[in-house]
Amino acid sequence: MKLMILVATVLMSSMAVAAMPTIGDYAQYEVTVTQGEAQSAMTFEQEITAFNQASNSYSVKSTVTSNGQVQTQLRNVESNSLFTTELVTQALANCTQAGGQSESVTTAAGTFDTCALPLTASNGVTGKINVGLVAFGVVRSEVVSGNQRTLAVLKSQRLGQ
Repeated sequence: MKLMILVATVLMSSMAVAAMPTIGDYAQYEVTVTQGEAQSAMTFEQEITAFNQASNSYSVKSTVTSNGQVQTQLRNVESNSLFTTELVTQALANCTQAGGQSESVTTAAGTFDTCALPLTASNGVTGKINVGLVAFGVVRSEVVSGNQRTLAVLKSQRLGQ
């Protein structure tokens, strides 16, 4: 359960595209968690379902499916917490200046130009996130915490209207 929430949090911390963010933005990720020799697979989906102009926030529905169990959560996310088209475009154009590396990443959803940005947290968590012009802005992410490695790869996406 904690792992599902961690995966959702990591993916939610980086967000959307089109005239990002937009109601209807949808992304589905194949997630693999490896800890020692053990490995588990899950699916993570997120979709923007509404916008609240008064609070300047989006309703984001997140669904994690693991071992046949489905967990859905609806969260209000402030608009300034989401990637915008302009922010992702700037990251791609200035990737090396931001400490990243330009990479082409192929997933089940297609081939995308990305900026691979390193992740380093004070608690020892490390990794890499590939940001691109896709719904929710994340094409691929890899997070390592101790002997646990979480890999999320974009499986499908749809940009809202």
